[in-house]
Amino acid sequence: MGLAAVAVVATVASVWRWLRPVARDVDQPVVEFYLDPPDATMSFVAHLALSPDGRRLVAEVDTDEGRVLYQRMLDARDWRIIPGTEGAYDPFFSPDGEWLGFFSSREGAIKRVPVEGGSAQTIAQVDWISGASWGPDNSVVFSTVERASGVPTAGLFRVSADGGVPERLTTPDIALGEAAHVQPHYLPSGEVVLFMAHGRQPVVAALSLESGTVSRLTPGMAPRSDRAGRVVYVTSEGVAVAQTFNPRTLALEGSPRPIAEGIASGSGLLYAASYTVSSDGSLAYLSEPDRGDQLLLVSREGETRVLFSPGGGSRLWTPRFSPSGDRIAFVRDEDVWVYSLAEGTAQRLSFEGPSTDPAWTTDGRSIGYSVAGEGDGSFATLLLRAADGTGSAEQILVGDDELWQMDFAPGDSEVVIYSMFDVFRASLGSDSGPVPLMETEYFVEHPTLSPDGRWLAYKSNESGINEVYVRSYPDMGSPTVVSIGGGSAPAWSADGSEIFYWGRSWGVPLDPNPVLTVVDLIGSALAGDTQIMAASVRYDGSRVTVVERAELFRAGSFQRHWNRNYDVHPNRQEFVMVGGTETRVVWRVNALASER
Repeated sequence: MGLAAVAVVATVASVWRWLRPVARDVDQPVVEFYLDPPDATMSFVAHLALSPDGRRLVAEVDTDEGRVLYQRMLDARDWRIIPGTEGAYDPFFSPDGEWLGFFSSREGAIKRVPVEGGSAQTIAQVDWISGASWGPDNSVVFSTVERASGVPTAGLFRVSADGGVPERLTTPDIALGEAAHVQPHYLPSGEVVLFMAHGRQPVVAALSLESGTVSRLTPGMAPRSDRAGRVVYVTSEGVAVAQTFNPRTLALEGSPRPIAEGIASGSGLLYAASYTVSSDGSLAYLSEPDRGDQLLLVSREGETRVLFSPGGGSRLWTPRFSPSGDRIAFVRDEDVWVYSLAEGTAQRLSFEGPSTDPAWTTDGRSIGYSVAGEGDGSFATLLLRAADGTGSAEQILVGDDELWQMDFAPGDSEVVIYSMFDVFRASLGSDSGPVPLMETEYFVEHPTLSPDGRWLAYKSNESGINEVYVRSYPDMGSPTVVSIGGGSAPAWSADGSEIFYWGRSWGVPLDPNPVLTVVDLIGSALAGDTQIMAASVRYDGSRVTVVERAELFRAGSFQRHWNRNYDVHPNRQEFVMVGGTETRVVWRVNALASER
């Protein structure tokens, strides 16, 4: 990988044309550039880090050899790889800017390395993190998962940057619907840690390290701050706002002030924003795509053609073929749409508010989807509507927690539902409510029924990494491992003879002793080259046997989502994927200067 791996177009301007007009008493230069190289890509929601002085930007970049960290100086045009950061995620700077911390997916550890590269040192061994921050007292606060309670929750922990045993700082409040405390960020003074409380909606919170008091401040995600004490966070609309924060009362003061718009961000389990703020008040972020996402039809050999390109910066996800293969249900921004392959047109289906995760009934006549309720905005209601858009939507289930990823069983009288890392089944038209299928201490996601309704494929991290498994349904017999060395997002072929999944290419089918890698909570990152894989299966009574695993095509150039972001045509020869996003990095210097 040379410097040519990253193509950069940079312009410098004094006014950011997409910002709302604001009064400024200093010049605020902007550097804009694309990351669209031929052999390296940036994820739509990727992690960035600015040095404390705002002069050096570090970004996660995917290459043919795996994910690595690149850096770029404000006054330079070239990106340079940081040696020693192979397999790195979640970069963060030391307060003096001399060191860079990160999570190593290859070693399952938080590491530190000199900013110019060199020998990486281990800070702590952990399975996974969701954000980390280096404080002025030389400690690192990070988020990771605690499984000892039997309920997987992610809290904040602290450890010396020189290494040691982490100590717990926070535990999510289950009574408030919290599942995780993530994305911690030290105030430059070191007395308070900001973080995001993840529950039915993302909430910015603050922890006093002296008293242990936690204050929940405002809806928002990915809180950051500068040395002047202003807090910055991102709204659900992708707007970064700055607001005065009082560290003594742990309260926001005054009104939030927009400082940047169009920041790439995720929802659902992600609730992440691709931006960073330096101590001196500079801001860098990935913009929303210029062109918008596209639905792509991809052959088993990887040949690709565009099906649907709405433009206007639209985001698309979770496409699903109809049982006949002539239509595709998908999410466009916050609504469910249906695309006709024969007519080449798309029709909006949902009108009830933010909607997600469409699923076809097995007869192909209707589509179920999750809709956000009023108030807390949680996706706890499942609706069903005719696929041709006629009639009104029918409410089929309301849950106590978020309901995602439903899958209809043959006959369409029963559904399998994913909710908060557990899997349930529910009979439609019954008042009995969802019945647990899998309640474990592990993270279970992506449940999907076989066409005959006798088997359930899903992703779990019970082995220490994410793998695809199959169990008999509904008795949930012993599991069969489908993937090797990492896998997620399984999908069945229409005849049940193959299970497709997003996995790691090892080059040798049925390798019994692969080198394992650690993947993150939602399975959106597999170290090394990622492939769409096909596992041929045979059924032996109450067991499934994997006959062969074959890699089909490289998947790194297609968009991921926390849910399965692709589907298989009934002919088994074609896939619908999401791609076509152009990502721009915006680096706004002294973004908070006008607040001073």
